[in-house]
Parts: sequence; C-alpha cells; structure tokens
Amino acid sequence: MIDDVVETLTSGSGCGVVLVGEHGAGKSFIAQRALERLGEDYLVVQVRGSSISSKLPYGALSVLLNDLESSHLEHPLMVLRGLTQLLHAKAQGRTIVLFVDNAHDLDDLSCMMVAQLSAGGHVTLLAACVDLPHVGGDIMGLWKDDLLRRVDLEPFDFAETAATLHQEYGGHFSNAAARALWTASGGNALFLHSLAREQIKLGVIAKQDGTWVLGPRPISLTGEVRDVVKARLNRLSPGQRDVFELLSLAGAVSLQTLMGIFDPHDMDTLQERGLITVSHEHPPTVRVSNTVTAAIVGSVVPPGRSAELRRRLTAVRGPGNSLEPGGPTGVAWALDCGEQISPELALAAARRANGSSDPASALRFLRAVEDSAASPGAVIEAARAHLESGNAPAARRLLQDFELAGSGASITERVDAGILLAGADGVGSSGGTTADERLDSLASWLATAVDPQSVDAIRARAKLGLAKARLAARHGRYMDILTDRDALGADNLGAEQGIVAGALVCEALAATGDAAAAAMLGQQLLVATRDPDLSDEALGEVRERLLLSAVHSARFRDVSQLLASASELPDGSVRVGGVFEIGEGILALHAGRLAEALDLLTAGIEQLRVDGDSSCSRWGTLRLPTRRPFRGSSTTPRRCWPTTAPGTRRHPG
Repeated sequence: MIDDVVETLTSGSGCGVVLVGEHGAGKSFIAQRALERLGEDYLVVQVRGSSISSKLPYGALSVLLNDLESSHLEHPLMVLRGLTQLLHAKAQGRTIVLFVDNAHDLDDLSCMMVAQLSAGGHVTLLAACVDLPHVGGDIMGLWKDDLLRRVDLEPFDFAETAATLHQEYGGHFSNAAARALWTASGGNALFLHSLAREQIKLGVIAKQDGTWVLGPRPISLTGEVRDVVKARLNRLSPGQRDVFELLSLAGAVSLQTLMGIFDPHDMDTLQERGLITVSHEHPPTVRVSNTVTAAIVGSVVPPGRSAELRRRLTAVRGPGNSLEPGGPTGVAWALDCGEQISPELALAAARRANGSSDPASALRFLRAVEDSAASPGAVIEAARAHLESGNAPAARRLLQDFELAGSGASITERVDAGILLAGADGVGSSGGTTADERLDSLASWLATAVDPQSVDAIRARAKLGLAKARLAARHGRYMDILTDRDALGADNLGAEQGIVAGALVCEALAATGDAAAAAMLGQQLLVATRDPDLSDEALGEVRERLLLSAVHSARFRDVSQLLASASELPDGSVRVGGVFEIGEGILALHAGRLAEALDLLTAGIEQLRVDGDSSCSRWGTLRLPTRRPFRGSSTTPRRCWPTTAPGTRRHPG
C-alpha cells in the first residue's frame, strides 16, 4: 500500500491520494512511511485538521498563514496567491507534497484553499480522513472528477492480524491468542497493537517455548487501549455521546425505542462513521460496532450518568421483565443501577451468558435472585457455569444437593442435571461413580419412571443419547455411535440436535475407515450449518467435528476449506483455536511445509495445554506430556488432560 501511494505521488498524474479509514486504521502510519521515501527532490508540508481548528476560518492553515503579511488575508484570492508564493519560495524548485491529516476536520475556507492549491498543480495532495462524506465539497470534487485517488484502509483480517503480531513480537502467536486479539480489536490496527502490548504486560498472553499463547484469563481492557477509546469518545458531540454511551451500557436497543429518546441525526452520523450498526432483522436493533469499544465505554461511564441514561431508556421502553435485545449486557446494567430483576429474567440471562461462554455473568445473575437454589433451572445453569469455569467440585455439590432434594423438577431438568453431573464426574475426580455409569443409571430411570411416549420423555431421551455419543467419541468408542445412529436422530439435519448428532456420526465414520460416507455426510452438514438459527455453541462443535473427520480421512482439501471458513469471521469461542491449529499443522505437514507445520503444531499443543479440559471435549484422547504452569498467570489452572483408557482408539497424529 505504501508503494502504491508513493507511486501515485511521484507519477505526476492527478492531484494526489486520499487515505480513508476509521480512527486507528493506520492512515497516518501509511502516510508518514510514504513521505519518508520521497527523497530530497520533494518538500513535504504538513497541516492537521482538528475539532477546534474546524471552527476557525483558515484554522488548519494558520501555521502557514502566520508567515504571510496581513494584507494577504483580506480576500480568499489573495490568500491563495500568498500561499502559492510562500510554498514555491520554500520549495526552491522542489515538488511540493501537502499532507493534510484529519481532512474531515478542515474548516470550509481551509478545504477550499487546499483544493485550489491541488487543482492548480501547485502541490501534490496526500490527505487522510475518516470518511469522504464528511470532507468538504471542494476536496470531494477532486475525487468525483477522478483527480484524487482514493485508497481505503480496511480492518485487518485474521491472517493480517497474525502476520502483524508475528512481525512485531517475534515468535508464532497461537490461533487462540491471535484470534482473541483480532476479535477484541475488530481488526483496528491501533487497538490491536495497544491490546497486544497490554496483554503481554499483564501476562494474559505469554511466551511458552517460543510460542505466544493465551492464558486462562480473559483479555483485559485496561491501560493504553482504554485511553485511546476515551479520547475517541471525547470527539463526539454531546448528543452522539449520549447515544453511544447508552448503547454501550445496554448492549443493543430496538431502533424504534432509540428514535424515541435521541435525535435521529446523531444516530445517522454515528452509523455513517461506522461506530454503530443497525441490524436487518425485524424489528431492527442498534448496537455499537466494536465490542471492545462498547465494553470500555460502558465501564467508564460514571454511576450517576449511567443511572440517568437508564431512566431515559425505561421512560420510553418501560422496565424490562424479559430478555431485551441487549441480552445479558442489559441485565448487568440493570443490576448496576440497583434494579431488581425477576427470577425468570435472571434465568434467561444466565442461560444466554452460559451459551456465550461467560460463566461469571451467569453466576452473577443467579445470585441476584433470592432462593435461586430452589429453582431447578437456576441450579442447572449455575452448575453449567461452574463447570465452564473449571470448578467441577462446586458444580458437583450443587447437582448432588439438587438430586437429593428432588424438588419437583421436570423430566428434562432431571436429565439435564444428570448429564452435567456426569460431566463433573469426568473432571478431576478419582473413584466414585464414572460418567458412563451415571448416564446408564439415568437411562434406566428414564425407561421405567416416566411415560416413554410423552413429549418430555422423547426430548429427554434425545438429549441423553447425544450425551452418551459425546462421551463415546471422547473415549474413542466410535462403533457405539454408529450402532446408535438411528436413535440419535442424525438424519434430521433440519434441527440443531440432529445436526450435532450428524457431526458425531461423521466423525465416527471417518475414524472407523468409511471415508466416502463421512465425506458425503460432511457436505450435507456444511449446508445445514448455514441455518441462521443454529446456536454458536452448536456451530462450534459441528465445525470441530467436521475438521477432525476430514483429518481422520486425509481429506486435506476439505481440511483447508474448513480452516479458511473458520477464519473469515471473528469467533468469540477463541478456545477452539488450539484444535484448529492442530489441523493447520497437519495440513502443512502433508503439503511438505515442515517449518510451518512445526510452528503450528507446537503452538496448538502449547495452547491446548493451557486450555486443559475446557478444550478437550472432542480431542480428549490425545496424549500430551504433563502440562507445565502457564508462565503469564499467577495461578495454575487446576484442570488437566484425561487419560486414555487401555484399548481405546487414539486420534491420529
């Protein structure tokens, strides 16, 4: 990109270049590097627009106008003549390049003067702006007349993010570490580098045997990146800031509700600048475009102002008694403002938070309700949150008390609790009931204690069958999955449970040598995963199992396609990174790229060691050396890799 800018500036055709990109996209960086390459035959003159200078006539050009006599300032034509003479006198025959940073903040007279100098051939223009619609009409006219070349700086994609991190810090960044930074930064170059420096400083990301890996703690939004976001927030008008802060606190709000509170013009401006997005669903909802920006802004709003924004929202929408578009974020805001939430809302928010891999929020919502321990649904979600946090003993205690109490739980809730208890039995426990025994006992109860034809019993049997299949896959008992294929409902690819079951069967077919059948089913599953109603959790599991199936069958083209599709969009479930890096390493190995394969496989193994049991639900039978403590963290995770039972089939590699 720098080469293209330099070529345009030195070619003598047109008026120059305008760089377009959001704050932090790298416009100033690209411009400065390009200017450094111009050499002694060019005179570089720099001016900078700002929110303050935009309110003053010729504000951005004041640094140049100070050298002119006062008689030259009486009329725009005289200003133009004076500037032309001044610049040519300074250039002494050299080509003049005028670099205008923040061109969107130029006042009208400065904008006109810059455009006239460029159109008259007196200067070659290099401008940088957030978006062209907010640049003055005179400079915009140069672009419309095809005299000014436009260069857009898009956010980094995942590959560019990983390459940038590798170049700056040395050593390979694990897929999980790079993906976490990419997701949090939204691909914004400034956010990315600020976040990376801060996470390394805090030990959230640390170097293990030459590889940067993501530790057990989440990305921390403190330090330099917080200062950058606060500075950007200060550039907004009061009305725009109100909209932005409310959305950051609420998570998302319906467009109709928001228009009843704020000036639509402020909302339009924020949308044009890419700071907020409006969904295409019905009814449309509005949210902050960048999640890290929303999280930081939400955390720095003073309590009094937060309460006032909350009152403005509830005055139009009324107090929420169900999960609003903002989901758990909005519920957390209500609690911060001292509101009471209903048990139903707490349970719905906890269920959504668990589905988004946010167990801490799930536990907070449930603790905010009195007697939540008496609700089977609340107990189940609390146990799920404890398991997700790696606290299997706490989950086991909750579930055992619930099992003993038998507090009028439904069939489905009893089965859910039993499945979670089986999961807790398989983590960090020695002796006692095994997960297989727990599920078998649950199946016996289900067969005798309830009407087998009831809707609840049918749904419960399907859940139990899926849990047993997952356990069988974890221990390499793939023939058990194929034997129970019909009972799993793997042929029903129109439902989420059927899609997940199909992925289990696909993995089993590949592992037992039926590569052709696995490939055919895998193609059908890829089509089924395009269903927008498929949950993120289910999509992640299906994607992992399809990858493992392709690796089992040595279908490396399919492996490549799956890896490419997984990198197209940011993924909040960054912990799957190690699994996909193993796939990338195997692909590189079979392609003969040995050095790359070694980096990828080493990074994948190191990341899986750190993630422990949270990442081995599908890859749990791989044997790894004893895990070392994560050097970047003050505490060592208590989870560990499960052992492989004698006689079970291990995954290849």
